[in-house]
Amino acid sequence: MADVYELILSADLPADLSRGEVAELRWHMGTGRQPDTLTIVTDFAEAFEDETGQVRTEQVPYPVLARREPAWRIGGVVSAEFQPRDDGGWALTARQEIHPDGFPQVTALLRWLEARAVRFSCQARHYEGEVFTPVRNAELPDVEAFA
Repeated sequence: MADVYELILSADLPADLSRGEVAELRWHMGTGRQPDTLTIVTDFAEAFEDETGQVRTEQVPYPVLARREPAWRIGGVVSAEFQPRDDGGWALTARQEIHPDGFPQVTALLRWLEARAVRFSCQARHYEGEVFTPVRNAELPDVEAFA
């Protein structure tokens, strides 16, 4: 069994987001370049073994919700949109496949979105399951809960 989960997210964000926040959200949603400074999701630590056999940690940032293509496991298409609203705020919607290795970064983004959003909805399911679990307090359910 593969550890792939479907995440469905929608959020309405206020008009008072900073330029840096908007730029970082655009990058995470796959519609902008990586900002010089990341303030929403800041930990992208990845451990690797160097040529001497030492384990090293390096920051390897990646856009968390940027895939736009046919889904690998959940069926349909994975997508992400981040658009300005008529009222000056922002609308964000994503349907993504996530792996537990990416849960820390996804959780950091969800925590920030939930704290800033005027309206926030998120749910997840294991790709083999049919029942979605609401994601509350920006915490993805324990992987064991999906098995």
